[in-house]
Amino acid sequence: MGFRAALHFDDGVQREVDVAPGQTLLDAALAAGLNLAHQCRSGSCASCICTLIAGEAHNVPGRASALLRSEIDAGMRLACSLLPQADVSVRFAYGSRLTEGEAALNCDAVMAGLRQLSSDVWEVSIQPEEHLGALPGQYLRLQVPGTQTWRSYSIASGPDSPDRLSLVVKIHPQGVMGTYLLERAREGDACRVEGPFGAFTLGNCKGPHVFIAGGTGLGPILPMIDQLRERPGRTPHTVVAFACSREESLFNLDELSLRQDWMARLDVRVGVSRPSPTWQGLAGNPLSLLEDAAFTPDCIVYVCGAPGLIEATRERCTTLGIPPDRIRAEQYLPAPDTD
Repeated sequence: MGFRAALHFDDGVQREVDVAPGQTLLDAALAAGLNLAHQCRSGSCASCICTLIAGEAHNVPGRASALLRSEIDAGMRLACSLLPQADVSVRFAYGSRLTEGEAALNCDAVMAGLRQLSSDVWEVSIQPEEHLGALPGQYLRLQVPGTQTWRSYSIASGPDSPDRLSLVVKIHPQGVMGTYLLERAREGDACRVEGPFGAFTLGNCKGPHVFIAGGTGLGPILPMIDQLRERPGRTPHTVVAFACSREESLFNLDELSLRQDWMARLDVRVGVSRPSPTWQGLAGNPLSLLEDAAFTPDCIVYVCGAPGLIEATRERCTTLGIPPDRIRAEQYLPAPDTD
């Protein structure tokens, strides 16, 4: 005898699926035709993150989890590792429309553009042979040209250019992608892409929006801001806090300035966590650039960056009384060769 799982989505839609004994929630949903956000199916990428709001469930024995301790304490789980032990209710921080699309595609692509944005950040434009249907905030996997190595990068372009997807890539000179870009990259190089993945997408929450970006975490946030600006009605008060470790790593500051011209209620804070003596701007990591007043009880927080930034943001928001379901996070985990 199996169990019933109620899946609650950000747009108020509820779906129900049957889960067999020993079957994960993700496998049950996929079998029912619901394409929940996912990628690795092994607990290591956190793409299938959800919140258990009722019922009893265990994790797949012995499986590691990419979740932070604070996320687990807040009731968050990974659908690929969740084994219901009774009827359960689970909440996903994205709209049901995301589940109605096709599964991630794997197709040929070409390098359509290569541009250095700062001392160690590049913009890489990809032209896939098929339309991936990505939403702002999602990411894709890219096969580094001339290798068998795949890397995951957030999409930094909006849905208005579906045939040409931009990525922002931090360069590590000894890494596989870094070596490619610095030594042999050419426009027109053949590659493969797979995606889209992830549920770090703009929700339907009302109230002020707070975006926190560490390093290349700014990439997916820019198209999310554009999507927010284009929505009908008055644009909510929006704060963007962006920082890199060094000032020479900062990038797309002109893009942020342009959006300030477009959005009267957009407040941008840019800082450097390890500034040089000549730096004239704000000092600190992106979270430290924000006063407590930015985190109002009705705000929604989007944070993209290293695990430490995610953890610190959740802890501060919890202290300030912001519910866990109003914090959306996308963490960047280092690849084995740090690239």
